[in-house]
Amino acid sequence: MNVLDEIFIIVSGFSEGLIIGAGTVAFLTILGVIQRLTQLTRTHAYAHAYQWAVVLGSFIFTVLGQWNIHFPFSLLITIIFGIFSGMFVGALAAALTEVLNVLPVLGKKNRPC
Repeated sequence: MNVLDEIFIIVSGFSEGLIIGAGTVAFLTILGVIQRLTQLTRTHAYAHAYQWAVVLGSFIFTVLGQWNIHFPFSLLITIIFGIFSGMFVGALAAALTEVLNVLPVLGKKNRPC
């Protein structure tokens, strides 16, 4: 494999990861999941922190996935990180469920009689 092929694979993989991350962030933004998450947790003051968490999480894990980077954390740090990650993902899933349950109701209200 020559250098040009390797550069193409790196740029292609990184671009694809960024596109998937951007699509995920756009999907969450259009559905208003972050806003619903702040309503469920009563943390309106931290809405920007939630948004940055999603954006930076998509970007950072794209980079980590491309370069196959691993961190040698202790078991305690891994457990703490896992708990907080699980809490965030669970709250995000709850907000997404709330938003998706509202969509059929809104669709029925907007129909002409």
